[in-house]
Amino acid sequence: MAAEALSNMVSIPKNRKRFVQDDRSMGLLLQRLDPKQGNSGNKKFLFSILMSLTSSNSGRRKIAHSGYLKNIEELAEAEVSDAKRLVKKLSTNRFRSMLSGIWHS
Repeated sequence: MAAEALSNMVSIPKNRKRFVQDDRSMGLLLQRLDPKQGNSGNKKFLFSILMSLTSSNSGRRKIAHSGYLKNIEELAEAEVSDAKRLVKKLSTNRFRSMLSGIWHS
């Protein structure tokens, strides 16, 4: 229930910015995705929160530079579709994706 509420809260840009600025919050959220912890909450909402946070440069940077990126990559290798989308979004260059969108239209 808490993950669902947090997911709704970070859908608002002002809340998302505040959440990203707090290193402790980001760390706790990323820690919940540890595959060794087993089922630690609803991962669907956790990935939804992380996808929202990747809409900002600082959010993408914090996720990419965290020690928990390996956990997300492990989940992606284990065929978790949300984790695959997150890894793809983190590895995509925004400038390149904008250019490819222009060229392909």
